[in-house]
Amino acid sequence: HPFFRSAGVFIYRHPLDIVVSEARYFSRPDVSPFSFVFGAMDEESRISSLINGPIGTIAGRVLCYWGWQKCPNVASVSYEELVGVEGGGLREEQLRAIWALQLKLHIGGSPDRFAMSIYDNQSPTFHTGKTGKYKQVLNELQKKDAERMNENSRFLDKYGYTLEGDCISSF
Repeated sequence: HPFFRSAGVFIYRHPLDIVVSEARYFSRPDVSPFSFVFGAMDEESRISSLINGPIGTIAGRVLCYWGWQKCPNVASVSYEELVGVEGGGLREEQLRAIWALQLKLHIGGSPDRFAMSIYDNQSPTFHTGKTGKYKQVLNELQKKDAERMNENSRFLDKYGYTLEGDCISSF
């Protein structure tokens, strides 16, 4: 297949931060066709729906991409490593992740130069871009739903995340 003749980059993120991001993005009629479904809901209802359905569970949505990490031509990196200080990460992790990608992809240049263009608060999908936002936004029932779902599917574990504690992947 032509895909395997090219390099790919797989960027993953804490699934519960994905839910918070989706909840905000999918409610916007100017950018998302899902606003038809989610636009009239309050944020709490959108988050609950995005964890449990109607467009599939968060576990199902992220697990369908899990195999990308196993492809020999794909370099995997977490969002939390790439965002740097602006996104709630660490500068050292950001530079190390960029350098690792540069080595894997055979791209020259300074990691510092690439780091300056990663965090784009003008992107149409941008809201706050902070890691661990789900900890402040999810209510206890939503956290319990995610915990139960993880017990059944290991959707957090497979990406190296936990529900509590550090928001950085252990990969």
